[in-house]
Amino acid sequence: IDDDPVEAGIQIIPSPGATRSFGIEVSVTDIDSIGEVALVQAQLIGLNLSLDQTFASGNLGVYNGTLTIDYFQLPDNYTIFVTAYDNASNTDNQSINFSFAELIALSVDTQTLQFPQTLAGSFALISGDTNLQTPLAPTLHNAGNVGMNVLASSTDLSSGADIIGSNNLSMSVGTSNFTALTPIPTQIGGLLTPAGLSDLQLNLSVPPNLGFGNYVGTLKLVASN
Repeated sequence: IDDDPVEAGIQIIPSPGATRSFGIEVSVTDIDSIGEVALVQAQLIGLNLSLDQTFASGNLGVYNGTLTIDYFQLPDNYTIFVTAYDNASNTDNQSINFSFAELIALSVDTQTLQFPQTLAGSFALISGDTNLQTPLAPTLHNAGNVGMNVLASSTDLSSGADIIGSNNLSMSVGTSNFTALTPIPTQIGGLLTPAGLSDLQLNLSVPPNLGFGNYVGTLKLVASN
Protein backbone atom coordinates (compact mmCIF):
# COMPACT_ATOMS: atom_id res chain seq x y z
CA ILE A 1 0.00 0.00 0.00
CA ASP A 2 1.20 3.53 -0.75
CA ASP A 3 -1.10 6.47 -0.04
CA ASP A 4 1.14 8.98 -1.84
CA PRO A 5 2.92 7.42 -4.83
CA VAL A 6 4.39 10.80 -5.78
CA GLU A 7 6.59 10.81 -2.67
CA ALA A 8 9.64 8.58 -2.48
CA GLY A 9 9.21 5.40 -0.46
CA ILE A 10 5.99 4.06 1.04
CA GLN A 11 3.65 6.63 2.60
CA ILE A 12 0.78 5.76 4.93
CA ILE A 13 -1.72 8.46 5.95
CA PRO A 14 -3.40 8.09 9.37
CA SER A 15 -7.16 7.77 9.71
CA PRO A 16 -8.41 10.63 11.95
CA GLY A 17 -9.29 9.30 15.38
CA ALA A 18 -9.16 5.68 14.24
CA THR A 19 -6.79 2.77 13.79
CA ARG A 20 -5.34 2.50 10.28
CA SER A 21 -5.29 -0.99 8.77
CA PHE A 22 -3.24 -2.07 5.77
CA GLY A 23 -2.41 -5.36 4.13
CA ILE A 24 0.96 -7.02 3.85
CA GLU A 25 1.95 -9.79 1.41
CA VAL A 26 5.19 -11.75 1.71
CA SER A 27 6.71 -14.27 -0.67
CA VAL A 28 8.81 -16.99 0.98
CA THR A 29 10.97 -19.65 -0.63
CA ASP A 30 12.49 -22.71 1.04
CA ILE A 31 15.35 -24.61 -0.55
CA ASP A 32 13.71 -27.95 0.29
CA SER A 33 9.96 -27.34 0.14
CA ILE A 34 7.56 -24.61 1.21
CA GLY A 35 6.03 -27.29 3.42
CA GLU A 36 9.11 -26.96 5.64
CA VAL A 37 8.15 -23.38 6.57
CA ALA A 38 6.47 -23.48 9.98
CA LEU A 39 5.66 -19.84 10.62
CA VAL A 40 5.91 -16.40 9.02
CA GLN A 41 5.54 -13.38 11.31
CA ALA A 42 5.44 -9.63 10.78
CA GLN A 43 6.32 -7.23 13.59
CA LEU A 44 5.36 -3.55 13.80
CA ILE A 45 5.98 -1.35 16.86
CA GLY A 46 6.67 -4.41 19.01
CA LEU A 47 3.51 -6.31 18.06
CA ASN A 48 3.78 -9.65 16.24
CA LEU A 49 1.31 -10.90 13.65
CA SER A 50 1.31 -14.44 12.26
CA LEU A 51 0.70 -14.30 8.51
CA ASP A 52 -1.65 -16.70 6.74
CA GLN A 53 -0.42 -18.83 3.86
CA THR A 54 -2.56 -18.02 0.83
CA PHE A 55 -0.54 -19.83 -1.86
CA ALA A 56 1.89 -22.74 -1.89
CA SER A 57 3.64 -24.50 -4.77
CA GLY A 58 6.95 -26.29 -4.67
CA ASN A 59 9.47 -24.04 -2.95
CA LEU A 60 7.29 -20.92 -3.00
CA GLY A 61 4.68 -19.72 -0.54
CA VAL A 62 2.74 -16.46 -0.30
CA TYR A 63 1.65 -15.16 3.10
CA ASN A 64 -0.81 -12.38 3.86
CA GLY A 65 -2.00 -10.45 6.87
CA THR A 66 -3.35 -7.11 8.05
CA LEU A 67 -1.28 -4.77 10.17
CA THR A 68 -2.62 -1.82 12.16
CA ILE A 69 -1.20 1.46 13.43
CA ASP A 70 -3.00 3.87 15.73
CA TYR A 71 -3.74 7.38 14.49
CA PHE A 72 -1.84 8.98 17.41
CA GLN A 73 1.51 7.36 16.57
CA LEU A 74 3.98 10.15 15.90
CA PRO A 75 4.73 11.01 12.27
CA ASP A 76 7.99 9.20 11.59
CA ASN A 77 9.64 6.39 9.66
CA TYR A 78 8.60 2.93 10.85
CA THR A 79 9.96 -0.53 10.06
CA ILE A 80 8.05 -3.76 9.52
CA PHE A 81 10.21 -6.80 10.37
CA VAL A 82 9.28 -10.11 8.73
CA THR A 83 10.69 -13.41 10.00
CA ALA A 84 10.22 -16.87 8.49
CA TYR A 85 10.80 -19.97 10.65
CA ASP A 86 11.23 -23.49 9.28
CA ASN A 87 10.79 -26.84 10.99
CA ALA A 88 14.52 -27.06 11.71
CA SER A 89 14.39 -23.74 13.66
CA ASN A 90 16.23 -21.86 10.94
CA THR A 91 15.12 -18.26 10.40
CA ASP A 92 15.35 -15.65 7.70
CA ASN A 93 14.59 -11.96 8.19
CA GLN A 94 13.61 -9.10 5.93
CA SER A 95 12.36 -5.59 6.66
CA ILE A 96 10.50 -2.81 4.90
CA ASN A 97 10.22 0.84 5.88
CA PHE A 98 7.34 3.26 5.54
CA SER A 99 6.60 6.85 6.50
CA PHE A 100 3.61 7.58 8.71
CA ALA A 101 2.37 11.01 7.65
CA GLU A 102 1.59 13.98 9.86
CA LEU A 103 -2.09 14.46 10.59
CA ILE A 104 -3.74 17.54 12.08
CA ALA A 105 -7.35 16.68 12.91
CA LEU A 106 -10.00 17.92 15.32
CA SER A 107 -13.30 16.34 16.23
CA VAL A 108 -16.16 17.42 18.49
CA ASP A 109 -18.76 15.02 19.87
CA THR A 110 -21.69 17.18 18.78
CA GLN A 111 -22.84 19.04 15.68
CA THR A 112 -25.30 21.36 17.44
CA LEU A 113 -24.98 23.39 20.64
CA GLN A 114 -28.03 24.90 22.32
CA PHE A 115 -28.09 27.32 25.22
CA PRO A 116 -30.90 27.01 27.76
CA GLN A 117 -33.70 29.56 27.55
CA THR A 118 -32.24 32.79 28.87
CA LEU A 119 -33.63 36.19 29.88
CA ALA A 120 -32.41 39.43 28.32
CA GLY A 121 -29.61 40.98 30.36
CA SER A 122 -28.43 37.67 31.79
CA PHE A 123 -25.90 34.95 31.00
CA ALA A 124 -26.13 31.40 29.69
CA LEU A 125 -23.47 28.70 29.86
CA ILE A 126 -22.77 25.45 28.02
CA SER A 127 -20.35 23.27 30.00
CA GLY A 128 -18.34 20.50 28.38
CA ASP A 129 -16.60 17.41 29.67
CA THR A 130 -13.98 14.90 28.51
CA ASN A 131 -16.43 12.12 27.62
CA LEU A 132 -17.00 11.62 23.89
CA GLN A 133 -20.32 9.88 24.61
CA THR A 134 -22.06 12.97 26.05
CA PRO A 135 -22.98 15.28 23.15
CA LEU A 136 -24.81 17.75 25.41
CA ALA A 137 -21.47 18.41 27.13
CA PRO A 138 -19.10 19.17 24.25
CA THR A 139 -15.67 17.55 24.10
CA LEU A 140 -12.75 18.48 21.86
CA HIS A 141 -10.66 15.56 20.62
CA ASN A 142 -7.25 15.78 18.99
CA ALA A 143 -7.83 13.11 16.35
CA GLY A 144 -4.37 13.53 14.84
CA ASN A 145 -0.79 12.66 15.70
CA VAL A 146 0.77 16.07 16.40
CA GLY A 147 0.09 18.74 19.01
CA MET A 148 -2.89 20.89 18.05
CA ASN A 149 -4.11 24.39 18.81
CA VAL A 150 -7.79 25.25 18.49
CA LEU A 151 -8.87 28.35 16.57
CA ALA A 152 -12.47 29.47 17.05
CA SER A 153 -14.66 32.00 15.28
CA SER A 154 -18.36 32.79 15.33
CA THR A 155 -20.98 34.59 13.34
CA ASP A 156 -23.53 36.85 14.99
CA LEU A 157 -26.61 35.12 16.39
CA SER A 158 -29.78 36.28 14.69
CA SER A 159 -33.54 35.92 15.06
CA GLY A 160 -35.26 37.76 12.25
CA ALA A 161 -33.96 41.33 12.37
CA ASP A 162 -32.68 41.00 15.96
CA ILE A 163 -28.99 40.24 16.46
CA ILE A 164 -26.67 39.18 19.26
CA GLY A 165 -23.13 40.17 18.27
CA SER A 166 -20.55 37.43 18.11
CA ASN A 167 -18.47 39.24 20.76
CA ASN A 168 -21.24 38.39 23.26
CA LEU A 169 -20.05 34.80 22.94
CA SER A 170 -16.92 33.67 24.74
CA MET A 171 -15.25 30.29 24.76
CA SER A 172 -12.93 28.36 27.03
CA VAL A 173 -11.08 25.09 26.51
CA GLY A 174 -10.04 23.11 29.56
CA THR A 175 -8.75 25.46 32.24
CA SER A 176 -8.11 28.38 29.89
CA ASN A 177 -9.69 31.77 30.42
CA PHE A 178 -12.78 32.70 28.42
CA THR A 179 -11.98 34.48 25.16
CA ALA A 180 -14.52 36.60 23.29
CA LEU A 181 -15.30 35.29 19.81
CA THR A 182 -15.32 37.27 16.57
CA PRO A 183 -15.67 36.31 12.89
CA ILE A 184 -11.85 36.15 12.82
CA PRO A 185 -10.35 32.84 14.08
CA THR A 186 -8.75 33.23 17.51
CA GLN A 187 -6.67 30.70 19.42
CA ILE A 188 -8.49 29.29 22.45
CA GLY A 189 -6.49 27.58 25.19
CA GLY A 190 -3.17 25.82 24.76
CA LEU A 191 -1.72 22.87 22.88
CA LEU A 192 -3.76 19.64 22.89
CA THR A 193 -1.60 16.52 22.63
CA PRO A 194 -2.32 13.66 20.18
CA ALA A 195 -5.42 11.69 21.26
CA GLY A 196 -6.01 14.32 23.95
CA LEU A 197 -9.49 15.32 25.14
CA SER A 198 -10.57 18.67 26.53
CA ASP A 199 -13.86 20.12 27.70
CA LEU A 200 -15.34 23.07 25.81
CA GLN A 201 -17.27 25.86 27.55
CA LEU A 202 -19.35 28.55 25.86
CA ASN A 203 -20.68 31.60 27.66
CA LEU A 204 -23.37 33.86 26.19
CA SER A 205 -24.01 37.37 27.44
CA VAL A 206 -27.53 38.28 26.39
CA PRO A 207 -27.94 42.04 25.80
CA PRO A 208 -30.66 43.86 27.77
CA ASN A 209 -33.91 44.74 25.97
CA LEU A 210 -33.34 41.95 23.44
CA GLY A 211 -36.43 40.71 21.67
CA PHE A 212 -37.74 37.22 22.39
CA GLY A 213 -36.82 34.59 19.78
CA ASN A 214 -34.65 31.67 18.77
CA TYR A 215 -31.22 33.01 17.88
CA VAL A 216 -29.06 30.99 15.54
CA GLY A 217 -25.43 31.32 14.50
CA THR A 218 -22.42 29.30 13.41
CA LEU A 219 -19.44 28.42 15.53
CA LYS A 220 -16.37 27.31 13.56
CA LEU A 221 -13.48 25.37 15.08
CA VAL A 222 -10.21 24.84 13.23
CA ALA A 223 -7.19 22.74 14.21
CA SER A 224 -3.77 24.30 13.77
CA ASN A 225 -0.24 23.35 14.77
